[in-house]
Amino acid sequence: MSARTVYVFFDAQCPHCAALWKSAEPLRSQAKFVWIPVGLINASSTAQGATLLAAKDPVAAMDEHEASLQARRGGISAGGDLDTKKAAVAKNTDLFNRFGFASVPMIVGTHAQTGDLVKQEGALPTASLAAFLGLQAPEK
Repeated sequence: MSARTVYVFFDAQCPHCAALWKSAEPLRSQAKFVWIPVGLINASSTAQGATLLAAKDPVAAMDEHEASLQARRGGISAGGDLDTKKAAVAKNTDLFNRFGFASVPMIVGTHAQTGDLVKQEGALPTASLAAFLGLQAPEK
């Protein structure tokens, strides 16, 4: 795993966040993407975000969730005792708001070549995301 860390505030009900999940996939060998669930869109946002946090395999759960969301099936089903994870999503949402961010996905990282702090609201295709972060774009 790369030492570069990229933080992504996302809402589990956000289709643009699902698109960013797919765009970031080819760049995972160059950067560690930390996905931070927030609850902004509706009640399902917090419950699904908590379910993702509670998953034994969060990457597999995100793959399943985002594929379901992109197929317009609403994402994964929330279930189980999620109170502590819902509290974590609430704290993430509070942090998102304290930073003054306006929309999801919100990408925050350090440019790999310049060292500058970079932030971007909205999803980007893979090549644009790589350029934004100063990473090498994957070959097609």
